[in-house]
Amino acid sequence: MVLGLLVYEAMDVVYHVSKITYNSASFVYNWYYDININHLDNKVKHDEEHIKKLEERVAQLEQIISNNKLAIEDIDTNTHTSTNNKNQLLLCDSI
Repeated sequence: MVLGLLVYEAMDVVYHVSKITYNSASFVYNWYYDININHLDNKVKHDEEHIKKLEERVAQLEQIISNNKLAIEDIDTNTHTSTNNKNQLLLCDSI
């Protein structure tokens, strides 16, 4: 029982000493290279917003493409048009 307590306390001391060492080293590193944690957090938030905007843009473009495909299929079934008219339809919808 005493041996278990000694092992537990030894592991506890090793854990806390290593944690203090790591935190001290990371603080010194960030201080030396002038790294600001708040600046990194703001950059991450900005990047997340940018990714959301890009995902919305991709969704809009996918919708435009699917609408163009449906329009082309309707043109093919209703009337037999030339490929020139199909290309003009694609260009007009994408603008």
